[in-house]
Amino acid sequence: MKQGYYLSAYVCIDKFQNIMNIKLRHDQSIALWQYKGNTISLVKYWELERISGIKQHAKAIFSKEKFIALLRYLLYEVNISFEEIIEIWGIKSIENISEYRTQFDSRFAFHSLSHLFTAIFYDNAFPLNSCILGMALDSRPDSQFEEDAYTRFYYTGCILNDGKFSLFPVESPARLWSYSYKKFGLREGTLMALSSAMETECYVLETLMNKWLQNKFYDESGRYLAQLLVDEIIEYVETIKESDAGTRCSKFDTRFSIQENKVSMIMKIISSISMKIVSRNIEYAAEKYNLNLPSTILALAGGFALNCPTNIALIEKYKFKSYQIPPCANDTGIAMGIGIAAFSKLLFSKQANIYIDTAFFGQVINNNIEQATSKYSHYIEKIEKVSIDYFVDALINGEILIWLNGNTEIGPRALGNRSLIATATSPTMKDNLNNIKKRQWWRPIAPLVIDEFGKLFFENYRTSLNMLLNLKIKSEKRFLIPAVIHYDNTARVQSVTNNSNHILYTLLKTYYDKTGIPILCNTSLNDAGEPIINTLEEAIEFALHKGLCTICINGNTVVKLHIEESLINLPFNLRNVDFFTHDTDFDLSSYLTHINPFELDLDELTFYFDNPNIYSKLSLDNPTHVKKLCKDTLDYKNKYKDGIKR
Repeated sequence: MKQGYYLSAYVCIDKFQNIMNIKLRHDQSIALWQYKGNTISLVKYWELERISGIKQHAKAIFSKEKFIALLRYLLYEVNISFEEIIEIWGIKSIENISEYRTQFDSRFAFHSLSHLFTAIFYDNAFPLNSCILGMALDSRPDSQFEEDAYTRFYYTGCILNDGKFSLFPVESPARLWSYSYKKFGLREGTLMALSSAMETECYVLETLMNKWLQNKFYDESGRYLAQLLVDEIIEYVETIKESDAGTRCSKFDTRFSIQENKVSMIMKIISSISMKIVSRNIEYAAEKYNLNLPSTILALAGGFALNCPTNIALIEKYKFKSYQIPPCANDTGIAMGIGIAAFSKLLFSKQANIYIDTAFFGQVINNNIEQATSKYSHYIEKIEKVSIDYFVDALINGEILIWLNGNTEIGPRALGNRSLIATATSPTMKDNLNNIKKRQWWRPIAPLVIDEFGKLFFENYRTSLNMLLNLKIKSEKRFLIPAVIHYDNTARVQSVTNNSNHILYTLLKTYYDKTGIPILCNTSLNDAGEPIINTLEEAIEFALHKGLCTICINGNTVVKLHIEESLINLPFNLRNVDFFTHDTDFDLSSYLTHINPFELDLDELTFYFDNPNIYSKLSLDNPTHVKKLCKDTLDYKNKYKDGIKR
């Protein structure tokens, strides 16, 4: 392999998919790598939702030319030309090699393997010298890597022990959560929060729970089983009434609606089943590979690895030596996994090493502040250099700060570089932040904590740099930080060290020196349904729409705004939309008439493109083929109640 720059991309490029908004890959991303000497470095990581403004970006790029234009725009920031890129991986229409994804056991979907590699090689300088139990716990694979993806094992486990790498199929509970999302219209993270937002629970007979636990979730059949199981749990809980308190359930929580109480009951059951499913994986691997779990590192990826309560429960139950979960554990990390897989021969042969120990690989703040703010000069009171004390004093006075620092974090959670930061000592601050973000009143706010003080505030404290563990707050400390206490007295902690984020650490340390509290509120800098803010320009627009007046840049510059009431609550504009739309001179009507003569609907078209093993040789202008597609689509929708749309 030549030394130089490489790209791994988890995107779709297709005119028809772009125009019809056919969604085959969500959370699309691009990774830039450098191979130099015996070191492989992740140089930059771009999540397309931050570029486009489309939450969980699933929109295909119109053409190869548009994709290259996007790459040139992104590479300009790091002063690299497109011509310097040796190879691009992840997109069949562009790449000229496939070995990176065909070198592994063909029983497993490459999508799952990509997740697995992000966990194995994250925050471990010497994974080949470790004993690692890895699991990719996702919802579904990706038919764009291999046509027969849906006939393979969906979820992959591995043992990496003294350089020996063994793969085995695992179960994933993620389908239970994705189906619940479709049923209730609440994202998986919101369902997790609602599950623990109240003590209300229904009592399930052991015989019934054992019946539910007989379901197995290894492959495509797991989707149907998950649907049946969740529907059965819902049906069971829906029969419960408030008058059943003390016999079939605990007392309903009157702060919530009846429906919210029941959804919380349902998700508690699903959480319990999920824990048991993952435990089955661990116990199988421990027995088969003769593992000493207290000497083993637990590595998790896939969307389910964002489930903080389960993560900490697994670590504590099995006494793992440590854990590795990348900040981009969900599909935002697939581009990273593609790249690691492509370099895997070098890595496993120890000809090269890779070490990724931070989340901060996204786009950088524009240091030309005057240029970035020129469009908004009418609203700016002042821009000036200040000390960190300026921001600390503002926090003490109850201000909510828009905090921008260096490169954006990768993954779905704000880790202190694109955040709203506030004091945790105010009982009303959680409500204030949730109101700004248009979130439900019971949604928790995460605490930033100085790592060395974590054990003083949290039971069984573990460092959690990427906000991936739930920890219980010590009873004697709860009155000090009411804004970050969830209703079960836990918090989704983000630890901060001087090495992990120097400027954020300095803010926390200075705040601690003045208040004696080593904790602040941190929530993502975005509105409901929007991606996290990427640039200073976007942050100014967000501030004006939310009535916030203080923007902090790199810990040393403040932008003060005066707020106009007419701007508050205006919708946020999409960002770089030109990269994701068709050419202005493109004859859309003629193209659609030609490519889709039978006017198939979105479900039928999505099913067509998402099942290339069935339809890649069938044509959309052949009436016999179209008739088969329509029938197959209807049969599929009758079987799967959550539909086809991704």
